[in-house]
Amino acid sequence: MVKQWWHRPLVIVANLPLIILALRWNWLNGVRLAGMVPAKFTFDSEMMWLLFGAACFALNVWNLLVGFHQDEEIVNRAHYRTALYCFAGVLVVGLVVCWTKPDQLIVPQKLTWLPFIAACLLTGQALAGNYLLTATTDGDDHPKLTWPTLTWLAAALLTCASNTAKTFDAVAVLIVVILLAGNAVNLKILLTGNGTVRHPAYQLATGASLAAWLGLATILLSWCWCLLTGRWAGLLYFVMVVDLMIIAAASQLATVIDLREVHGVRAEHGHRLLLSGAILAVLIELITAGVLTVLAVK
Repeated sequence: MVKQWWHRPLVIVANLPLIILALRWNWLNGVRLAGMVPAKFTFDSEMMWLLFGAACFALNVWNLLVGFHQDEEIVNRAHYRTALYCFAGVLVVGLVVCWTKPDQLIVPQKLTWLPFIAACLLTGQALAGNYLLTATTDGDDHPKLTWPTLTWLAAALLTCASNTAKTFDAVAVLIVVILLAGNAVNLKILLTGNGTVRHPAYQLATGASLAAWLGLATILLSWCWCLLTGRWAGLLYFVMVVDLMIIAAASQLATVIDLREVHGVRAEHGHRLLLSGAILAVLIELITAGVLTVLAVK
């Protein structure tokens, strides 16, 4: 088991910068939605985020080295080498772009070209890292990591663009519908499993993904109606993005467990764990909506 984890690239490392970006922008949007003003970008905060960035960069360099030290049969594949070079190139370019004007990325006022380009570069890095992991696994019946990564990207961009012109609403609806369809394919694989995965964390993550998917579909319909009335549209939009991040995190966790065949302790009560994961996702939705409502009223 230790050898299995040691000799495969860590997918969370490749996706970590994109995940941090989505969580940061979503938090800023929640602060603004509650009527509060985000803290100004200072030298101390710049140094803190610089340390985060340096840690992510170092971990991804390690990931790259692990990728080059795979078995010769894997490294010699044409697509694998291309993915390695793309991963290295995007890693360097992304580092330069992200620290050209860090204040526009850490405390963005709206979606501009720099945040958009940075988010796309971090997504390219994550997708290349996903391929490096899946290339070291056997079989094609695993859930696809592409959809969780694209969902993180959408969560970041939809949050950052939430205060733009109303013409963005139609684009947001289309993006969410596409993500629902893509994650539905993944969700089917997660629910059926591959016949061997019965890890408790896998079951919890699958239940959370299912509840968030159903919640997102319902909230999308409610949000479209609220756009016409003008009431609660901002709150539902925020909860919708939170659902996207729950889907991405839960699907990614379940997929990584599946890919790495981390069986460990078998879940004896799979249905209960599925239900627990679903309840956890619903609680996150309710707590998010409740906190924002209370803060907005104050």
